[in-house]
Amino acid sequence: MSKLWFILSFAMLFLTSATLADEFVSPRRIGMGRTQVLSQSPSTTLLNVPSGGLERRQWGIEAGYNRRFELADLDHLFVAGAYRRGRFTVAFGASQFGKADLYAEQLLKGSVAFHLDSLTVGGSLSAMQVQFGGNYEQLRAATFGLGASYRTARLIAAFDADNLTSPSLSATSSDIEPVYSLHAEFIGKRAFSVTGRLTLEGNQKAQLGLGQIISLSDRSSFFWGIAGEPVEFGGGIELSVASGTFTYATSVHPVLGFSHTVSFGWGTARESRKRESEFD
Repeated sequence: MSKLWFILSFAMLFLTSATLADEFVSPRRIGMGRTQVLSQSPSTTLLNVPSGGLERRQWGIEAGYNRRFELADLDHLFVAGAYRRGRFTVAFGASQFGKADLYAEQLLKGSVAFHLDSLTVGGSLSAMQVQFGGNYEQLRAATFGLGASYRTARLIAAFDADNLTSPSLSATSSDIEPVYSLHAEFIGKRAFSVTGRLTLEGNQKAQLGLGQIISLSDRSSFFWGIAGEPVEFGGGIELSVASGTFTYATSVHPVLGFSHTVSFGWGTARESRKRESEFD
């Protein structure tokens, strides 16, 4: 009963303060303080931020799941893909949070970005469906977002805005507030990057995040991060195996406990974090 009450409370919290176009699940997100790696972005990041992280004719596919607070009823399954051709990058993803017989959210999201030298601009469309078991009406809403990024040799800065239409899931629920985020990545001379994020949403407190990813070799990386509102600490590893990349991330909430994300990616956009020089 206590688990059921927790899940229903989580659902009610969603209905009162949901972010329809909240960031699509990203493998490293919980382990890096909810920040994003912009320099060589996986498909899930490209859905959230038009970072220009793919080279021409590169493509990538990711699939995985996130378990919140070690509860199977809060599992989040996702799959996403991206492809760049010429000056355009397109990405598409689908995810489901929860279980349809109790409470579930299904999200479809697509994005298109245009590249002009160091500048990238783009937009996204999101559609969500919410279910409360089989005896209740399904709720649906859709919205769009915009974003841009600029790249230099050592610094990448990006901005994205979601929920720009302030959608509502039902006639009686509150409008979903627009969300504005600033992202940054500083690329070190050695094999590491430092990432940061500032997110503003309605009357809520500003959410800050700080992360770092460090290359251990050409085929493995370690990352860590800290996020605020709520405060969570995280970390994880990334390994190149066979023809793909395996990622594991975890975070801990001081009250609710641990969350985990496991994913596998394929494609020509496999990440290599080798910088100008290796560690001494």
